[in-house]
Amino acid sequence: MDVPVRLTVFIDCLCLLQFLSKWGNANYWPGPKEIIHFDVLLPLLKALRTWPREVVLLKVKSHSGCHHNELADERAAAGASLDEPPYFAGPKKYGVLQLRIKPAVRALISSEQARAGLPQDIAQNKSILQKVVQVNTRRAVQLRTTIFARSLVRTDEGFTVARLIAQQSSSEIRCWMQTMTGTYPVATYLHRIGRAESRQCLFCSSGQDETLSHFLSTCSRFHDARTAAHNQIRLQLSVSLRKSLPAGWQLFEETPMLATGLQLRRISTAQVQDSGRPVSDADILAGEMAVGRWRPDFLAVSYSRSKIAIVDVCRPSDVRLERLDAAYQGKLAVYGPLLIALGFYIESGWTLQILPWVVGARGLIKKRNMCNALEFLEVPHKKQQSIIEGTVQASIAALAFMHRMRFSTRTTGPSQIPSSSKVDPAVFDLAGKGKRKAQTGQGDLGAIMMRWKRMAVASRLH
Repeated sequence: MDVPVRLTVFIDCLCLLQFLSKWGNANYWPGPKEIIHFDVLLPLLKALRTWPREVVLLKVKSHSGCHHNELADERAAAGASLDEPPYFAGPKKYGVLQLRIKPAVRALISSEQARAGLPQDIAQNKSILQKVVQVNTRRAVQLRTTIFARSLVRTDEGFTVARLIAQQSSSEIRCWMQTMTGTYPVATYLHRIGRAESRQCLFCSSGQDETLSHFLSTCSRFHDARTAAHNQIRLQLSVSLRKSLPAGWQLFEETPMLATGLQLRRISTAQVQDSGRPVSDADILAGEMAVGRWRPDFLAVSYSRSKIAIVDVCRPSDVRLERLDAAYQGKLAVYGPLLIALGFYIESGWTLQILPWVVGARGLIKKRNMCNALEFLEVPHKKQQSIIEGTVQASIAALAFMHRMRFSTRTTGPSQIPSSSKVDPAVFDLAGKGKRKAQTGQGDLGAIMMRWKRMAVASRLH
């Protein structure tokens, strides 16, 4: 065949030029956008590859007066206007593929009762892929036997915090991950990995091993820090309830029972002792006592509904899940005598309930108990989830707060605490008022916080 010495192809599309010039190279991997019209490009590639002489691909500007480009446009327009059958069918977009989830996979996920449901087949490919990856990742983690998987992924109590933790700050996430994986630097862990000589707590003189539960629940050195952490959760719940309670509810926060205007009866001292509350010798001798000075975190009263709700926040250590139930039952027992004192309303047909609001120190919760409390308060369903999530997030922030307080007061032993690093209880009274304040201490909060920051910097430098 008699062909010219050189074939010059004028191209006004840079993407097509790169596609034709790079196709066939070992290091070239075309993307989906480059092969959408591959049924049209394949014959062109074959023709160029079989051309016996030199082939030159020349980029020209479209609609810029180039003779050959204008000629090609005219012939393409003339060919498109003909009534004759086309030589080639229109381009097919091979890049558009619609993914579907197999029914067997849906049945498998449903049988495993996975928390994350699969999207419908009409969803976009990207959404389907993302959701399938999430579900399979969760299923893979559930098969592991690590502390993290056992205490979080395999439990219903950890579902809410697992979904919300990504919204916290990076420092809060790091602290939370250490507590969830058993690597928080308490003395028992440091002793186990050879970084501490003793397992005993260096912050108090109790002689007990410093476990995570000891730090979060019982260490006397951090009593005021735990009080402040409790107040942070209570404050978050207070804001949420005041926004969400329907009309007709009157909410008392940290208010003595005598100041609520409710009729109270004196109750047997023995009943109060059985509930676990401390009683004075005078009350024991009298045989009965008043409850007017008792102050639950919240008392919600609705005269129109004839309802009274006693809501009390509890932040136990959730290293062992059974402690959430123990804390719930403990609150029921502690406030049980208060129902007897309000017996006049029960006899009048009112409905009274004790509603413990238990949020674990690491954010683990019994969601059903919280939902029952909000149902009794008649909070709209659309607002219940946000209230629960808000208190869980507040608990994670309170955990990070206690972590900062722990390392800002770090010392070598309870008897070697320098006077400059003594805990100033006023620093912990960040969230409010009432019975859960620090026991002693006064001072300007801004100056105290600056002193804490300087101490933390000095500790890190040391």
